[in-house]
Amino acid sequence: MGFQLLQAPAVEPVSVAELAAHLRIIPSDEDTSTPALLASYAQSAREWAETFTARAFVTQRWRMYLDAFPGYIDQRLGGNIVTSPIAIGATSYMAGIRWAIVPPFPPCQSIDALNYLDPDANPVTMVPNVDYLIDIISNPARVTPMFGKFWPISRIQTNSVWIDYTAGYANAAVVHMTAGSPALGGATFPVGSPSPAVGQALSVIGAGPGGATLVTTIASVDGEGNATAAQAAATAVTGATAFWGGIFPESIRNAIKMLAGHWYENRENSAADQLHEVPMDAKQLLYPYRDLRL
Repeated sequence: MGFQLLQAPAVEPVSVAELAAHLRIIPSDEDTSTPALLASYAQSAREWAETFTARAFVTQRWRMYLDAFPGYIDQRLGGNIVTSPIAIGATSYMAGIRWAIVPPFPPCQSIDALNYLDPDANPVTMVPNVDYLIDIISNPARVTPMFGKFWPISRIQTNSVWIDYTAGYANAAVVHMTAGSPALGGATFPVGSPSPAVGQALSVIGAGPGGATLVTTIASVDGEGNATAAQAAATAVTGATAFWGGIFPESIRNAIKMLAGHWYENRENSAADQLHEVPMDAKQLLYPYRDLRL
């Protein structure tokens, strides 16, 4: 089983401005490399926390490779596993059939494609709701054959089956802002996500002073769903990517701040063998999500 990152997150859950405020520093008063260093720590802390919890925090696309479709009768109590690509129905289920493809790094937003190589090495694209069923209600998500069907026989070689999917908390919004105005004109929030609400975190890339990230919250939402930020934009932006904290657990953002801040404050003696040392409070904030990992 292998994984390939197809599309990295478009925005980090913790911006440089937020991390600087957390550390009580003014980047302009520090070394000129401080903003870039803070950005690097914020990204690294997010990636570390994702690895720690086996989850995708910000919307991202992955490709998962399998050497074959799942499908075997689990007889571990008898000391063996018997492959059974044609076992279907209630009888095989009772025998312990394992037939679901389970994409890691939940929550899963969508299954984008499912492909395999047939025995003659020809690539085949399977059709959703015809060849397979998608279950993104479950966490983690599951992909199974349609009722009465079973997985096809793929070519016997490594990475002969691959599935593309989008994972992460849906929190990358697209907004337009005019300099001097707090209105989020033409704001497009992720499909399937809850409506924006007052007090939710919002960070708009490029809308701050000098093109920095504008770190604010949603101040109001009218009857048509048009949102207004608590702070006006300093720089006009069109189609800007914004981090919207509508369904993103605030405890995760706090853990990322604490971890990145710990690295920054101990940067002078952060030898390679010390990077595993993580503030206990950060671990405690992340443990509810670690308990749900695969």
